[in-house]
Amino acid sequence: MSDTDLLSLLVALSVLLLSVHALGTLAERLRQPRMTGELGGGLILGPTVLGALAPQAHGALFPDTGPVATAFGAIEHLGMLMLMFLAGAEVRRLLPRENRRVTAWIVVLGLAVPFGVGLAALQVVDLGGLAGPAADPVALSLVVASAIAVTSIPVISRIMLDLGILGTSFGGVVLASAVAEDVVLYVVIAVALGLAHAHGDGLTGLPGLLGIDSVPAMSAYYVLTTVALFVCMLTVVPRLAAAALHRAGKRSGGRAHTPGAAGVTGVLLVVVCAAGASLLGVQPMFGAFLAGVLAARIEEASGAAIAGELRAFALAFFIPLYFGSIGLGLDLGRDLLLGFTVLFIALACAVKLASVYAGARLGGEAPGGALNLAFAMNARGGPGIALAWLAYEAGIVNAQLFTTLIVLAVVTSVMAGAWLRRVLARGRPLRETSRTAGP
Repeated sequence: MSDTDLLSLLVALSVLLLSVHALGTLAERLRQPRMTGELGGGLILGPTVLGALAPQAHGALFPDTGPVATAFGAIEHLGMLMLMFLAGAEVRRLLPRENRRVTAWIVVLGLAVPFGVGLAALQVVDLGGLAGPAADPVALSLVVASAIAVTSIPVISRIMLDLGILGTSFGGVVLASAVAEDVVLYVVIAVALGLAHAHGDGLTGLPGLLGIDSVPAMSAYYVLTTVALFVCMLTVVPRLAAAALHRAGKRSGGRAHTPGAAGVTGVLLVVVCAAGASLLGVQPMFGAFLAGVLAARIEEASGAAIAGELRAFALAFFIPLYFGSIGLGLDLGRDLLLGFTVLFIALACAVKLASVYAGARLGGEAPGGALNLAFAMNARGGPGIALAWLAYEAGIVNAQLFTTLIVLAVVTSVMAGAWLRRVLARGRPLRETSRTAGP
């Protein structure tokens, strides 16, 4: 990269960072998810606004090709890995015993019904015209169904934190349900991305060495490998890490951790786990997610704030740039199919709200509390945006469906926050367990 290219990159990063942080702060003051403002910051600098008003300035700042575009692509992928790492670290939020029944019903119905409806809808409505270059109908079906079913852990956590309800029983049910749902969906998404990748220029890693070339064999490989990797990272690896930490503690004589060591450990976990997943043919984002799960387990065993040391910098640099870059890639004037997007959002919201409400009621929740849980679980936020971006990058969806999925994630996140604030402003309880509720 020449000095001129480096200067162009630094200017572009400075402009984008200023924009996403300014609009992110504004969004927070308006009591909206910060992610919404960060997306808006990129949207203003992208083809939707700046590109339409001053195309030469937009092209000079954010070229489509060349070293600057390549560097931005690398930053996007790093932002994705950091986002998934922090999402994985949230898995440490365990379910209190008294909430297990209602959470189990919410997970079963709130995940299975939307996912099933998404798959069924694609049998009735042909979305082949919205498929990407991969042209894989199985991967497309899995992505659309996951987009309907997914719940955002980071966004709903931040909303509840701002409202002072994160530590309540309501917050516990929402987070536990979201974690359980998203763990399953991340496995599904990893399989979908693996199938799409198989249609690319060639298989890499272990699938390439094994010479897997048939769709049934690829499907079986990605399912088994992804599930095995997840189980291994939850059971075997934490034990090995705990044993290594114990031996290291003995050698150090119980001295305090070296300053910055936790952050270094976190970075190594992200890079090594993402690379390991890629070698197995699984998407690196799933490896980063599992790195977050592992980091949380190590934190519990050692007390080192691994995720905490990475979180501050990731939320200040990588993740805002990631959301801003997604906004840069959106062209609402060209790619927004308004009628289709409205119908898709209506279907996704109706199915998710109804299924979570039914699950909460079967779990013993009163009608008002069940409705509040349904609106909270309807927020798709960061995971929904990440799913859309990954599917677009993998060629599973085209620009129009990508735009629809982004709008779905933003609209449902805003809806969730607005609903919960309205309930609290009226002085109503968010959760009121009925007499039929069990342990």
